[in-house]
Amino acid sequence: MALEGQNQDNDKELRWFQVKVWSVAMTSISLLTACFLVSSLVTHNSSMYSKIGKRLSKLTECRKYHSSLTCTIKGKEEE
Repeated sequence: MALEGQNQDNDKELRWFQVKVWSVAMTSISLLTACFLVSSLVTHNSSMYSKIGKRLSKLTECRKYHSSLTCTIKGKEEE
């Protein structure tokens, strides 16, 4: 009888240990996934804004040589 009680206690301890290990593993995987997604979004936004900046600088260069060019931004005209 005493051995059965000990075996049950050992089984409970083993299960509890496994639950803790899996919880830590899943939390770590979730954090790594979140970091990867945020990093990807930041990189995408940076490259998108750099493309816009390059286009605007080209437009500014063109305006030096062609003073009649105008820019339309969200329905407003800039000269």
